[in-house]
Amino acid sequence: MVKWWTGLLLIGATFAGLRPSDSLAQVKEGSLLNGDTITIKARKFKSSRPSEETLELLHRQFSEEISCKAPSWNEQTADPMGIADLALKAWEIIQDNKAVLNVSSMNAKALPNLAKDHWEALTGWKPEHGVEYRLEIKNLYGVTVVDLVYEVRLIYGGSVRGVGKYIASARVIPKSVNVLWGFGLDVSVREVAVQNLRTETNPFASIVLEVVLNYGSIMKRSSETMTYRLNADGEIQDLATGAVYFRK
Repeated sequence: MVKWWTGLLLIGATFAGLRPSDSLAQVKEGSLLNGDTITIKARKFKSSRPSEETLELLHRQFSEEISCKAPSWNEQTADPMGIADLALKAWEIIQDNKAVLNVSSMNAKALPNLAKDHWEALTGWKPEHGVEYRLEIKNLYGVTVVDLVYEVRLIYGGSVRGVGKYIASARVIPKSVNVLWGFGLDVSVREVAVQNLRTETNPFASIVLEVVLNYGSIMKRSSETMTYRLNADGEIQDLATGAVYFRK
């Protein structure tokens, strides 16, 4: 996709499923430490219930993560209902202004230890939903250097025979990216924390994700971080703007 913006060439890529951005509501506008300005718009959306194939893929991913866990994780002594204590993770979603291959399969999870071998015991998963964001960054001259659209998505609500609330997938999917010629953009996601907000006997999973933008030219690079808390009841908290979506 090539377009002109204030007389300067912008180079971008558009990914399938982009929704019209004119329906997004502005949630933040302000200045960054480097003098650039940022405008954030957002809107929530709902998707379809996860298919059996999707859930099976998430099961396989979880089993592989457990298998790669350090020897300190003991399958015999781990609380079967407890949320698996996997290592913190980070992954790239955009490199050199382009979406990473297979980015849609990269996600964080908060599941009970027993999910490795007894996935069928987890039921009640809710339809995936999320929040679509548009971030527009302008330099000191008012020229847009980054125009990024991405979705924060959540598959949530699974329980073990009605006990506990878990998260099958928390992910960030880029939908479109436009970057000023001569500038570069890299975006990564960091799993900051996987937490149980309730009790050991009735766990309630919560995941904190950071979306980290690194952008700029060969002369100057800047970084901006957005932080989200995704809860097992479907609530998504935007800790950067204070907005709460799907409040329960």
